[in-house]
Amino acid sequence: MPKLTRDEESELIDSFLNKETAVLALFGYDGGLCPLIDYRNLYWTIESKTDRAVLIYSNEGPLSKEMIADGEVKRLDVDVSSVVAQSAYAKTNFTLVCLNDEGDSPRRLGIFDNEKRSEFDRLYGNEIGVRQ
Repeated sequence: MPKLTRDEESELIDSFLNKETAVLALFGYDGGLCPLIDYRNLYWTIESKTDRAVLIYSNEGPLSKEMIADGEVKRLDVDVSSVVAQSAYAKTNFTLVCLNDEGDSPRRLGIFDNEKRSEFDRLYGNEIGVRQ
């Protein structure tokens, strides 16, 4: 990348922040800025429980009961705290999910592709934890 002037650096940062704000507005998210991560390459579902929700994902292919039972998937905690109005913001093509790993990891937002979403109720007969 060529060396930028101070003004060009400032414009680049402003452009990024404006686009990030526009992406969050697309989903109706107003919980404040936090890292926005592109997870559109992952196959995913949300397991909703009484007091928590877990996003289950894999980059190996569509999810199945067998993959989940065999531990061939990874998990992320969904932020269900009172800090955010919703845990997930579903649109036709993509879903914005508020993620919060326990420990020192900060809350972050993930964008997931709805074409790669496995309906948890189809996998297990339970309700999906995404509000539309």
